[in-house]
Amino acid sequence: MERTLPLIVFRSKVKGLIRMNDTIVGSVSQNEPLTAPVSPSCIFYIAFEPLENPHNCAYLPFSRAFQFLDGKLLRQEQNSCIRIGIWPDGVYHLHITPPMVLLESREAVLPRSVCQKDWEMVRGRPFVATVFEDNGLNLAIEDRLTERMHYLYPLKGAEGKVSIENINTGAGVCGDLAVRVKSDYAEWLYITAYDGKKILPLFSHEGWAFETGKGYIKRISSGRKPTMLQSMEIWSIENCVASLKTQSTGFFSVERKRPETPEDAVTGFLEALRMGSENETMGYIAPKLKNGLAFDDLQEFLGGFTEITKPLWASGTESGVRLALEFPQTENSYMVRIFIFEVTRSSNTHSAFLIENISED
Repeated sequence: MERTLPLIVFRSKVKGLIRMNDTIVGSVSQNEPLTAPVSPSCIFYIAFEPLENPHNCAYLPFSRAFQFLDGKLLRQEQNSCIRIGIWPDGVYHLHITPPMVLLESREAVLPRSVCQKDWEMVRGRPFVATVFEDNGLNLAIEDRLTERMHYLYPLKGAEGKVSIENINTGAGVCGDLAVRVKSDYAEWLYITAYDGKKILPLFSHEGWAFETGKGYIKRISSGRKPTMLQSMEIWSIENCVASLKTQSTGFFSVERKRPETPEDAVTGFLEALRMGSENETMGYIAPKLKNGLAFDDLQEFLGGFTEITKPLWASGTESGVRLALEFPQTENSYMVRIFIFEVTRSSNTHSAFLIENISED
């Protein structure tokens, strides 16, 4: 596929209007992308104007400058509003997330207490832990005697049923405090410890299930589709510091699901490779490809990607399963490589289809 001009593909979290060099190009949204060619060597300006706003919020317009040289986009400054996907053949995928502000309500919205629990510190000094809602969930710990606030921590991303409990990981000089936030699909665990002088954040992670004990924390992740493969981490606790000790993969709290379609088989293979599960990965390889092929070879050829997506365009000679892999470049940009996986039907219990060839498109 040859193209003489770079092509910009816009996609936006909210519906909005795109201007390029003060000329209206069109409207864009998450499900309605917008494409525009640009000169191989130029500086151009993009302006985004939101066309919709949620209740009590307002998306803000913004503009950015971009520069191309000999058909390549030059490195841009870090930009929280635009995430750039660098695709083959001079295609650049710009994901737009405009800045947002909360609008003032006519009625004052005060912080709302969700739950509280006493926390007995050294020498029985009484502290109280409060999870409250104020633009998201937050944890506050204060001294009951002095009414002085000692700790304030936002529980970023957490949503669901909240509970506070006293646990003992042996991290601090007294029992530790754990906040669990459970939803239907995940659990968030936040642990704080007291080192004799101050309260410290010890552990903050999302997962499917957690177990805590003297000197350790066990974290099991949510299962990754299609097989529901999970990772399990064991964290050791010492001197108020949590360190990852071991990591493994398997099906610890769920049953494995057998992929029944070619795309599910390839996705299951890629998820297993991404998570570093050698046995699960090699189970998808057909005998004719497995000869002389090692897990390390697959990691070298395909490893390092963070996301699996569908290509933006068809190849015209579609054969096998064609998927795009995202490889991170900077905080807000990634490189895309497209691969074709040829599969054959299988009767084994691992997968209904096995991979007999892999090539880069």
